[in-house]
Amino acid sequence: MPLKSSTAKVNVKSRAGATVLVAEDDPMLRTLAQHTLQAAGYKLLTAASGTEALRLCEDSAQIALLVTDVMMPGMRGPELIARALRARPSLKVLCTSGYGMADIEGFSELAHRPPFLAKPYLPSALVIAVAEALADEP
Repeated sequence: MPLKSSTAKVNVKSRAGATVLVAEDDPMLRTLAQHTLQAAGYKLLTAASGTEALRLCEDSAQIALLVTDVMMPGMRGPELIARALRARPSLKVLCTSGYGMADIEGFSELAHRPPFLAKPYLPSALVIAVAEALADEP
């Protein structure tokens, strides 16, 4: 599911305080996402791998949104999403990748395609994408 236009009015404060888990293997991007989303009022958890992110999803009922890179070593994004949603069906998901969504395998086992944010992205685009993902109905 593509993200709505960046010109669409999105209430980025509507879910401020929600807990977001960022799964990103690139430490610079993980830190950028963490600082950006914390500045926007979100509570943040981070994971450097899919395995670590899955453990956090299973251990923390407060996570409202999983923001995951699609191409990570070990457990890739589609597998992480499928396993996290089995454990927590109400979890919302936002995917990020430097690859186009059409170029990524593994989404066929998901009930629906999660929203997608292409890398590289501006910090403001990440804040809007997170607000939209949190606002979308499952």
